[in-house]
Amino acid sequence: MNFHLNIILFATIISFTQNALSYPTTIELKGQKDDHRIVGGQNTTIDKHPHMLSMQYFSNHMCGASVLSKTWALTAAHCFGATDPLMDFLTVRAATSFHGQGGIQHKVKTIIRHEDYLGYDNDIALLELKDPLEFNNMIQPIKIPKQNEFLKPGIIAVAIGWGKTENDDYLSAQLQEVYLFTISEEICMELYSDQFTRNMMCAHYPLGGKDSCTNDSGGPLVVGDTQIGIVSWGPSPCGNSIYPGVYTKVSSFSTWINCYTGI
Repeated sequence: MNFHLNIILFATIISFTQNALSYPTTIELKGQKDDHRIVGGQNTTIDKHPHMLSMQYFSNHMCGASVLSKTWALTAAHCFGATDPLMDFLTVRAATSFHGQGGIQHKVKTIIRHEDYLGYDNDIALLELKDPLEFNNMIQPIKIPKQNEFLKPGIIAVAIGWGKTENDDYLSAQLQEVYLFTISEEICMELYSDQFTRNMMCAHYPLGGKDSCTNDSGGPLVVGDTQIGIVSWGPSPCGNSIYPGVYTKVSSFSTWINCYTGI
């Protein structure tokens, strides 16, 4: 790592630490092996994140997704590979804090991957549901940003999912949340070189030990009531202190989403 990048990262960590001074204790560094949390996160409930969905194949959790409307959900294209799954067995489970029980399951009618999806670029997909969701305090749509809306670095965001709680652990039964900071595109590009594109964004915790991880893919990265990112890819192991998690930047695709969903 060159001297210039070290200076940038040091300045970023100092800035993030200052920003975090007034932040609630939920983002205090935990990361202990016996916490059984999503790489430094914590248990949460669906009433706090009513847009959250578990996308399931044969009733097993495979990826996260988020509610856009009564008939549309948002996820990552890489969750599906090159071919569509058997649609009769692809569902989303809503209105529950536990991916394996409770709530209500809805069949997926159509998968729409981005037409230019390649590798992890344009890693976004829409799910059209066979039957509409019924909104209540545990099922609500998430907002999306305007097309190409700028997001300043150093903003606190929350990633949500049922993914692995440790790098070699099992899925979390209960929904997890982890608080992270957004990072500038320039730093991400310097860290990841040609793997990173303008359709992506980065977020991490500067001291490490907090991150989204395996099977969180497709889930949301949220600021306030707006989804700014989709869990896409990142370093192995998860929770690296230097290399951040990489998310699909939703604002790059707001017009695309609107074309299919009318949102």
